[in-house]
Amino acid sequence: MITKQDIYTILQEISLKESTHHPFPQANKIWRIIDLLSWMGDRAVTYEAIEAHNQFIDRHNNDRQGKYYGDASNYLQLTKEVATNTIALTSRGKDFLQQTPKNQR
Repeated sequence: MITKQDIYTILQEISLKESTHHPFPQANKIWRIIDLLSWMGDRAVTYEAIEAHNQFIDRHNNDRQGKYYGDASNYLQLTKEVATNTIALTSRGKDFLQQTPKNQR
């Protein structure tokens, strides 16, 4: 099980800095970020795919919610943008997944 201490440890290990590239995240459910990492595996995914995976409903039919969660994982340095609107796991994201058994995520 992921504990508060696990999250605090990640926050202590990352370097927080002002960045215009990664806006402060608007995602409000940490479990969705963890699910995103598990779902991604070794593949790069688009914000649109994140939107579809989470079955977000956006009346404007855009990838806003998918982008929120992608941006949050980028901000935490668990993913990085590898192409326009496309992210992949960083080594930190892969390590995070390896440290947490799948049935406890």
